Amino acid sequence: SRGIRTAETFFTPLAYYHRKEDNSDYTLVYVNILTGITHQIRITMQSFGHPLVSDDRYLPRDQAMADLKWCPRNFLVEVRSDFFDVTGPHKDPERRRYTRISV
Repeated sequence: SRGIRTAETFFTPLAYYHRKEDNSDYTLVYVNILTGITHQIRITMQSFGHPLVSDDRYLPRDQAMADLKWCPRNFLVEVRSDFFDVTGPHKDPERRRYTRISV
């Protein structure tokens, strides 16, 4: 059986867009997740009432299909991954300097 996990998600609005064709508003957000639960960003944004555009999994089908007419893909993109070195301490002094590696 699966245990219940609490998702830790932080987001910051970066830009706003108003679509004149249907008078709808959109927000570009930076999202930082700490827990890495499957579909965490999609579920969190949906629960806050701000679902991802063209999200064919969590939007009602008619809304997802309408979005696809002007936005052909879901713009959920990973821009950075962090890995924490939890095996330390290391004998090599150069290796000891790095506890967080970002790619």
